[in-house]
Amino acid sequence: MDVFCPTVEGMTPPMANTREAPVFQLVRSNQEQAQQGHERLRGDWRKHEERLIKLENAVSEHGFTIKLLQTASPDLSKTKLSAGTVVTIVFAVVGIIAGQLASTWGVKSDIRDMNTQLNLLQKLQDERSVTLNNKTDAIDKKQEMLRIKFDDLSKEFDRRFQKPR
Repeated sequence: MDVFCPTVEGMTPPMANTREAPVFQLVRSNQEQAQQGHERLRGDWRKHEERLIKLENAVSEHGFTIKLLQTASPDLSKTKLSAGTVVTIVFAVVGIIAGQLASTWGVKSDIRDMNTQLNLLQKLQDERSVTLNNKTDAIDKKQEMLRIKFDDLSKEFDRRFQKPR
Protein backbone atom coordinates (compact mmCIF):
# COMPACT_ATOMS: atom_id res chain seq x y z
CA MET A 1 0.00 0.00 0.00
CA ASP A 2 1.54 3.19 -1.22
CA VAL A 3 0.65 5.99 1.15
CA PHE A 4 0.95 9.57 0.03
CA CYS A 5 2.61 11.70 2.62
CA PRO A 6 3.67 15.30 2.02
CA THR A 7 7.19 16.15 2.99
CA VAL A 8 8.86 19.33 3.93
CA GLU A 9 11.84 20.17 1.73
CA GLY A 10 14.82 18.36 2.96
CA MET A 11 12.93 16.49 5.70
CA THR A 12 11.24 13.14 5.59
CA PRO A 13 8.08 12.75 7.67
CA PRO A 14 9.59 10.76 10.54
CA MET A 15 12.38 13.26 10.75
CA ALA A 16 10.14 16.29 10.67
CA ASN A 17 10.34 18.61 13.58
CA THR A 18 8.28 17.74 16.57
CA ARG A 19 5.61 20.32 15.90
CA GLU A 20 4.81 18.87 12.48
CA ALA A 21 4.91 15.15 13.46
CA PRO A 22 1.28 15.01 14.74
CA VAL A 23 0.07 16.67 11.50
CA PHE A 24 1.89 14.04 9.42
CA GLN A 25 0.34 11.25 11.52
CA LEU A 26 -3.11 12.75 11.06
CA VAL A 27 -2.63 12.98 7.31
CA ARG A 28 -1.46 9.34 7.19
CA SER A 29 -4.40 8.04 9.26
CA ASN A 30 -6.89 10.01 7.12
CA GLN A 31 -5.30 8.65 3.98
CA GLU A 32 -5.45 5.06 5.32
CA GLN A 33 -9.12 5.48 6.28
CA ALA A 34 -9.93 6.88 2.85
CA GLN A 35 -8.12 3.96 1.21
CA GLN A 36 -10.06 1.41 3.32
CA GLY A 37 -13.36 3.16 2.61
CA HIS A 38 -12.58 3.17 -1.11
CA GLU A 39 -11.85 -0.57 -1.03
CA ARG A 40 -15.13 -1.24 0.83
CA LEU A 41 -17.06 0.80 -1.74
CA ARG A 42 -15.44 -1.10 -4.62
CA GLY A 43 -16.39 -4.42 -2.95
CA ASP A 44 -19.99 -3.28 -2.47
CA TRP A 45 -20.07 -2.07 -6.08
CA ARG A 46 -18.93 -5.49 -7.34
CA LYS A 47 -21.58 -7.27 -5.22
CA HIS A 48 -24.31 -5.00 -6.57
CA GLU A 49 -23.12 -5.55 -10.14
CA GLU A 50 -23.28 -9.33 -9.61
CA ARG A 51 -26.81 -9.08 -8.18
CA LEU A 52 -27.87 -6.89 -11.09
CA ILE A 53 -26.54 -9.44 -13.58
CA LYS A 54 -28.43 -12.24 -11.75
CA LEU A 55 -31.63 -10.18 -11.77
CA GLU A 56 -31.28 -9.39 -15.48
CA ASN A 57 -30.81 -13.11 -16.21
CA ALA A 58 -33.88 -14.00 -14.11
CA VAL A 59 -35.97 -11.34 -15.85
CA SER A 60 -34.91 -12.56 -19.27
CA GLU A 61 -35.77 -16.17 -18.27
CA HIS A 62 -39.19 -15.07 -17.03
CA GLY A 63 -39.71 -13.05 -20.17
CA PHE A 64 -38.92 -16.16 -22.20
CA THR A 65 -41.40 -18.16 -20.08
CA ILE A 66 -44.08 -15.50 -20.55
CA LYS A 67 -43.49 -15.52 -24.31
CA LEU A 68 -43.83 -19.31 -24.30
CA LEU A 69 -47.09 -19.05 -22.36
CA GLN A 70 -48.43 -16.41 -24.75
CA THR A 71 -47.64 -18.55 -27.75
CA ALA A 72 -49.03 -21.73 -26.13
CA SER A 73 -52.14 -23.22 -27.66
CA PRO A 74 -55.31 -22.41 -25.73
CA ASP A 75 -56.77 -25.77 -26.83
CA LEU A 76 -57.68 -27.50 -23.59
CA SER A 77 -58.10 -30.90 -25.23
CA LYS A 78 -54.32 -31.05 -25.48
CA THR A 79 -53.95 -30.31 -21.77
CA LYS A 80 -53.01 -33.30 -19.66
CA LEU A 81 -53.84 -33.46 -15.97
CA SER A 82 -52.03 -35.64 -13.49
CA ALA A 83 -53.93 -38.33 -11.61
CA GLY A 84 -53.58 -36.41 -8.35
CA THR A 85 -55.08 -33.29 -9.92
CA VAL A 86 -58.02 -35.25 -11.33
CA VAL A 87 -58.67 -36.91 -7.97
CA THR A 88 -58.51 -33.54 -6.23
CA ILE A 89 -60.99 -32.01 -8.68
CA VAL A 90 -63.38 -34.98 -8.34
CA PHE A 91 -63.26 -34.87 -4.54
CA ALA A 92 -63.82 -31.11 -4.55
CA VAL A 93 -66.89 -31.43 -6.78
CA VAL A 94 -68.28 -34.38 -4.80
CA GLY A 95 -67.69 -32.47 -1.55
CA ILE A 96 -69.56 -29.43 -2.82
CA ILE A 97 -72.50 -31.52 -4.04
CA ALA A 98 -72.60 -33.50 -0.78
CA GLY A 99 -72.61 -30.30 1.22
CA GLN A 100 -75.51 -28.90 -0.78
CA LEU A 101 -77.49 -32.13 -0.46
CA ALA A 102 -76.81 -32.35 3.27
CA SER A 103 -77.94 -28.78 3.86
CA THR A 104 -81.05 -29.32 1.73
CA TRP A 105 -81.85 -32.56 3.54
CA GLY A 106 -81.37 -30.82 6.87
CA VAL A 107 -83.75 -28.03 5.86
CA LYS A 108 -86.36 -30.54 4.67
CA SER A 109 -86.05 -32.45 7.92
CA ASP A 110 -86.45 -29.25 9.91
CA ILE A 111 -89.52 -28.28 7.91
CA ARG A 112 -91.04 -31.74 8.49
CA ASP A 113 -90.35 -31.46 12.23
CA MET A 114 -91.92 -28.01 12.41
CA ASN A 115 -94.95 -29.18 10.41
CA THR A 116 -95.42 -32.14 12.77
CA GLN A 117 -95.16 -29.90 15.82
CA LEU A 118 -97.60 -27.41 14.29
CA ASN A 119 -100.13 -30.19 13.60
CA LEU A 120 -99.79 -31.50 17.17
CA LEU A 121 -100.26 -28.00 18.57
CA GLN A 122 -103.32 -27.51 16.36
CA LYS A 123 -104.85 -30.77 17.63
CA LEU A 124 -104.08 -29.82 21.24
CA GLN A 125 -105.66 -26.41 20.70
CA ASP A 126 -108.75 -27.99 19.13
CA GLU A 127 -109.10 -30.39 22.07
CA ARG A 128 -108.75 -27.53 24.56
CA SER A 129 -111.30 -25.52 22.62
CA VAL A 130 -113.78 -28.42 22.68
CA THR A 131 -113.16 -28.94 26.42
CA LEU A 132 -113.68 -25.22 27.12
CA ASN A 133 -116.87 -25.19 25.04
CA ASN A 134 -118.20 -28.24 26.95
CA LYS A 135 -117.35 -26.60 30.29
CA THR A 136 -118.98 -23.35 29.19
CA ASP A 137 -122.11 -25.23 28.13
CA ALA A 138 -122.18 -27.04 31.47
CA ILE A 139 -121.83 -23.74 33.35
CA ASP A 140 -124.58 -22.18 31.20
CA LYS A 141 -126.90 -25.13 32.02
CA LYS A 142 -126.11 -24.82 35.73
CA GLN A 143 -126.84 -21.10 35.59
CA GLU A 144 -130.11 -21.77 33.81
CA MET A 145 -131.05 -24.37 36.43
CA LEU A 146 -130.11 -21.97 39.24
CA ARG A 147 -132.14 -19.21 37.59
CA ILE A 148 -135.15 -21.52 37.33
CA LYS A 149 -134.72 -22.57 40.97
CA PHE A 150 -134.39 -18.95 41.99
CA ASP A 151 -137.53 -18.04 40.08
CA ASP A 152 -139.38 -20.96 41.67
CA LEU A 153 -138.16 -19.98 45.13
CA SER A 154 -139.01 -16.38 44.51
CA LYS A 155 -142.56 -17.32 43.45
CA GLU A 156 -142.88 -19.60 46.45
CA PHE A 157 -141.64 -16.80 48.72
CA ASP A 158 -144.08 -14.34 47.23
CA ARG A 159 -146.93 -16.78 47.57
CA ARG A 160 -146.16 -17.66 51.18
CA PHE A 161 -145.19 -14.33 52.54
CA GLN A 162 -147.20 -12.07 50.42
CA LYS A 163 -149.54 -9.99 52.44
CA PRO A 164 -153.04 -10.03 51.35
CA ARG A 165 -154.22 -6.70 50.17
